[in-house]
Amino acid sequence: MPYFDYNLIDKLKSLGIAEYNSKSTSDREDKQLRSIEGQHDDIHTDIVIPLKINSEKVFLLQERQSAFKEGRPDFNLLMQKIDDGEIQVVIAWHANRMARNYADGGRFVQLMADGKLHYLITTQGIFENTARDREYLMNEFTKATRSSDDLSEAV
Repeated sequence: MPYFDYNLIDKLKSLGIAEYNSKSTSDREDKQLRSIEGQHDDIHTDIVIPLKINSEKVFLLQERQSAFKEGRPDFNLLMQKIDDGEIQVVIAWHANRMARNYADGGRFVQLMADGKLHYLITTQGIFENTARDREYLMNEFTKATRSSDDLSEAV
């Protein structure tokens, strides 16, 4: 992840931004995870306020379906809005909220590699469209998928 870019605040003013919160209501993997409302509060405190993002212009998505399998409606809507050029920045509580399966993770990173997604901003840091950050992001998705697989096997 890059060092903080002081020009980022100015860059964000001209980009479409979506906030994506996700927590499964049925999977054991998310039982201890922060609630959607808690994720939203953390994002507001740790990202929106410090980066001076106009929260009224942020497209808000709140998914209540497991990311372990493909087919999440809000995630698919987000991917379409990125592909259509409406959204260039995604804000999420943690990178693993975006994908816990290989297909969705690959799709997300490919949109970044195609230049359609510029940033994923999380409470842990910023992933930008560089080869290194795309690799880090895929690693995050792979770890999340592996963790889900391990929990499924243990159960």
